[in-house]
Amino acid sequence: MSAKCYYEVLGVNRTASNEELKAAYQQQALLLHPDKAGVSSQDGFQLLQQAWQVLRDPGSRAVYDHQLSQAELKATVTLHDEIDLEDMDEEVQEDEQQEEEEEAEAEEDGQRQHPVTHESQPNDSQVQQQQQQCQGPAAVAGCVRSYPCRCGDSYLLRPADMHLAAQQIILPCRSCSNAILVRLP
Repeated sequence: MSAKCYYEVLGVNRTASNEELKAAYQQQALLLHPDKAGVSSQDGFQLLQQAWQVLRDPGSRAVYDHQLSQAELKATVTLHDEIDLEDMDEEVQEDEQQEEEEEAEAEEDGQRQHPVTHESQPNDSQVQQQQQQCQGPAAVAGCVRSYPCRCGDSYLLRPADMHLAAQQIILPCRSCSNAILVRLP
């Protein structure tokens, strides 16, 4: 990531639409093009080109935005700990919202008379299956990694967060103001 924010290079804010980005790029390109502004503007024009290459693609823009947010977060928080990804516990969590909706529908239809119970202790084959689902780049959507916080709650890392992060990610605790840095492989 460049030292100067690509949004600043284009002269737009981070919430700018693709159309606004394109218009700002075209306007800046006319001003900074070496054929019009001279050789002294060549570095500025190259930076403009880099900014446009990153921000015009939704995927690379999402990665850049994530990196920018992480840099801002790192500058404003005190890290409680720095850990490796392998130090986190792997879990498969079901979609709680979907489960709640199904329970509400069943109650409305009068189908459910007893509360839903879940196994408190998974057996060895279930644990092994969950661990296999959580490994590698093809981890299932419900697979999260957790790490305990000293407040008693935990830090959660979801696969979507890992796809945006490059080498590390800062995770806030779900309950307190603590944060940790997780080094990714």
